[in-house]
Amino acid sequence: MRCTEHLSSASYAAIHRFDDAVIEHGERGGSLVPCAVQPRDLAIVHAVWRYKFLTTSQLLELWWPDTAPWAGQRRLLKLFNAGYLDRFRPLARRGSYPWTYRIDREGLRLLQAAGVVGRREQYEHRAIYDYNYVLHDVQLNAWVIEWRRLLGERLIEWRARPASSRRRACECIGR
Repeated sequence: MRCTEHLSSASYAAIHRFDDAVIEHGERGGSLVPCAVQPRDLAIVHAVWRYKFLTTSQLLELWWPDTAPWAGQRRLLKLFNAGYLDRFRPLARRGSYPWTYRIDREGLRLLQAAGVVGRREQYEHRAIYDYNYVLHDVQLNAWVIEWRRLLGERLIEWRARPASSRRRACECIGR
């Protein structure tokens, strides 16, 4: 790839519209709505836990690349309504931005019950008032997804930024 080539991923281009935006938080219509968890759901929740924040467009690109967006959006809404994922987005003057997802309390419990993360992992809900707080992580994930698209199988793995609860090596996003 030359330095002058344009990176064309839709999720990469969409990320850079978010600078300096105020946050709208997703609202559930009442109590949590259980859903039957599929293997792909577990992989999605695990990826969101591992990489902290993934946008709708990033998740659609990773798990629903060749389908209509509504199929993935509908499943993400079910995962949100079940309490596995939390979502928020920058507030737009006109229209709306895609949702950004992060792990929610039930999502961590799901990962622990499946043996994907340790029992000692604790859920800590942090209020987000400014999208700049998450922008770096979202942009970094957009870069990795773009490199994955460009390199295909030649991208061996992506190791998430180490944190106290994420010290072990991580697989490539979506693998």
